[in-house]
Amino acid sequence: MNIGKAFTYIFDDEEWFKKLALGGLIAIVPILNFATLGYIVEVIKNVRDNNERPMPDWSEGLSQFFMSGVMVFVGLLVYSLPAILVACIFGVLSAALGSAMQDSGGDAAGTAFVLASICFFGVMFILALLPY
Repeated sequence: MNIGKAFTYIFDDEEWFKKLALGGLIAIVPILNFATLGYIVEVIKNVRDNNERPMPDWSEGLSQFFMSGVMVFVGLLVYSLPAILVACIFGVLSAALGSAMQDSGGDAAGTAFVLASICFFGVMFILALLPY
């Protein structure tokens, strides 16, 4: 296994700058950016297969890259659902508990609990999105 190839395969292609620039432009367009994810999948396949030029041309199949990217996104979303559900359940329960604490006269404790819950919810949400 050639670890250095993981960092240098981009420069094996004479048109590497054009391909990266076009990929960057596509990546900033909402919805169309799924094509970038599909392109990455194709690059990974080409590197795995030791293709001489692992970066495919964007004109080879933007729609194919798009559909592949959508499929990867759906897979990652399904993979992340348990963490998202846990975060949502914890968020709802902590908000209810914090509200109950505030109603019972513990304003400072209730506020601190709600703030801590919001922070935890944010961290859980970010962790759920990490596979993307």
